Amino acid sequence: MPLYTIAHKTNLSDGQKDALAEHITSIHATLFGAPKLFVNVHFVPANTSAYVAGRRSVNNHILANVRHGPSRTQAMYTDLCKRIEGAWDEVVGGGRGGADGGMVNGDKGVDGGKELKGIFVLGDIVAGWENGFAIPEAGKDREWLEENWDEFRRLAGEGREEWMGLVEDVEARGLM
Repeated sequence: MPLYTIAHKTNLSDGQKDALAEHITSIHATLFGAPKLFVNVHFVPANTSAYVAGRRSVNNHILANVRHGPSRTQAMYTDLCKRIEGAWDEVVGGGRGGADGGMVNGDKGVDGGKELKGIFVLGDIVAGWENGFAIPEAGKDREWLEENWDEFRRLAGEGREEWMGLVEDVEARGLM
């Protein structure tokens, strides 16, 4: 359902990517009650075509495309950002004290270019199709799960790992 795109100038190891994806998945699923199977996290190297204030500035940032609705408050989105920043600092480092300024001339500043410069949450997913199912409106996950539960269980019963994980996640977290 949500799509998190992590643009990174710092080289991230596979272990760091795995840890960040796990953190972001857990954070989103916990805050918004979404099944973990539908939280997407993509990593893309930042490039030298990025600009801030009209100046070239390659940096680390996260763009989150989420479903927005009346059940999701500004405080929830702010909490989302704080938690993601904390996960980044735990996994990658950098913190707010970094002074890399997004430099492209080789000067990596005191944090080695690890600082997360921004998290941008866009509530712009109005429709989508994922794993063969139309995604629900924000705040309607429980109804959507109930509506599709028999099919999810059937797919899990076929031994399909992702659906077995979905059923386990929903049952373990009491999502319905």
